[in-house]
Amino acid sequence: MASAKLQQIAGLMWVTNVAASLEFYTKKLGFEETYSTTCEDDGAINFAVVQRDDIELHLEVCACGDGRHTGNTFIEVIVDDVLELCRECESAGVEFVTTYTEYDWGSKAKITDPDGNWIMFTSYN
Repeated sequence: MASAKLQQIAGLMWVTNVAASLEFYTKKLGFEETYSTTCEDDGAINFAVVQRDDIELHLEVCACGDGRHTGNTFIEVIVDDVLELCRECESAGVEFVTTYTEYDWGSKAKITDPDGNWIMFTSYN
């Protein structure tokens, strides 16, 4: 068995406009922009990293040019209190695909970003 330690996973979100996605992730979900790069030809942001607590997401315009990858990401973010996070999101104007729901194993809620990428917030008992 390998002895190298796995340290972190970063979700890659294919988006159509990184600047618009940064607005959503920072203003509505409370992430902080920690890095970004721009295109040499037009100066538009083509890649950015956002982080909140131990969760890091990479926002990138798909190089394919036709958008076929945009909106195809589904990530699950494990949180300590889904209900509290839902309250934060609601006050920021985030729309839910699936509102806060309790189960015998925990709770969850689902949202999408402006490009249709799914984010499920989950808390396990």
